[in-house]
Amino acid sequence: MKILFVYSFFLSLGMLACKPAQNNTSDTKTPVVVENSSPNQTEGMWLFEGKESYSRAETVEIQIYHKQQAPLTMQRPMELELEVEENGQWREVRKLYCPCLQRCPPPPFQQEVMADEKITFRWQPEEKWCEAEPKSSPAPVGKYRLIVTHRVAGEKKLYFQHYVFNLKK
Repeated sequence: MKILFVYSFFLSLGMLACKPAQNNTSDTKTPVVVENSSPNQTEGMWLFEGKESYSRAETVEIQIYHKQQAPLTMQRPMELELEVEENGQWREVRKLYCPCLQRCPPPPFQQEVMADEKITFRWQPEEKWCEAEPKSSPAPVGKYRLIVTHRVAGEKKLYFQHYVFNLKK
């Protein structure tokens, strides 16, 4: 019985480690949103380089460059938000940072990004999630947006910048 309790405890602890870190700060103001709807658009703090459309058979790869001189603090750098538009509403795409039932260190909540630093986002077009066992399904065809969230040094305000692309059959 004691062994079963210890096993259950460590299993629960491992599952908690796979969940994204939560931001418990309540001092944020209304976000500033800059939406990039085509590759290489120059508004905002980030420059995105990627294709306008990808097929389900290829890896979505988007280069994200920090183009300002001052460093920024990127939120959830290992878990950038990806959303798909369904019936006029945006829904977060299910993806896993850590494989189901694996013990993984929690991802960093923030990362300082220096001027001209590049981040690469890669995604195989499928949704993945955990239930009693790992689940996955092909990502739906449609319009997607990749969201980069950051703070400017000395500010409490969160800024969001989007990159929009399409996924086709």
